[in-house]
Amino acid sequence: MDSAVHDRARDYLRTVAEGAPPTAYYGDCGGRRDDSAHDALADEGAGFGFALTGSVESGDSADINVSVTGRDGAPTSYVLDLHRENGTWYVCGVDEGSVDLGGAG
Repeated sequence: MDSAVHDRARDYLRTVAEGAPPTAYYGDCGGRRDDSAHDALADEGAGFGFALTGSVESGDSADINVSVTGRDGAPTSYVLDLHRENGTWYVCGVDEGSVDLGGAG
């Protein structure tokens, strides 16, 4: 998974894992800006590991499934909701679970 949206997702997750404020990764998201989306990852603990496990992109929207391994050592699935604004991808939400990729990856 090598594209601008995947790079942006990885950079965002690294920033959150390092405990740095990820506010630069939050855009307007069509009026649904959420500057605290990363709070969904808080229970994973600092320095969590992650792997992008699949994605689906349609126009200026993308969902990326992520497996996060936190302090308990067990992987947890999350989905990142991203939106492209003026050519830049922004994180609009982080939720536990995953999305059906419908055979996409």
